[in-house]
Amino acid sequence: MVQPADERDFVDAVTEAKSNGWPIRAVGASHSHSRVAAVDGLLVETDRWQGVIESQQPDGGGRPPTVRVRSGTRIHQLGEPLYHLGFGLINQGDIDRQSIAGAIGTGTHGT
Repeated sequence: MVQPADERDFVDAVTEAKSNGWPIRAVGASHSHSRVAAVDGLLVETDRWQGVIESQQPDGGGRPPTVRVRSGTRIHQLGEPLYHLGFGLINQGDIDRQSIAGAIGTGTHGT
């Protein structure tokens, strides 16, 4: 198991797994009660890979406002940073401890 904190850590982990022939799985908050993150190889935990990367306001030409966040960011951690950027979530489920990667990877829908 590795806990990357920067891009170099991710590259090193993938390189090591490839050279050893290991399969790779990523895990977020471990909220899903299934074996979706079980792996006989390298487990990449994303807890140290969190935060807002960048944001873009709409351009008036149809491009929607966007915010990029790191995959380990938990849904409940988005409120304040988004607010300070002038953004917010349209809908946020009452269970919000999932990571962004986990929510996407498992199809979490919230409410």
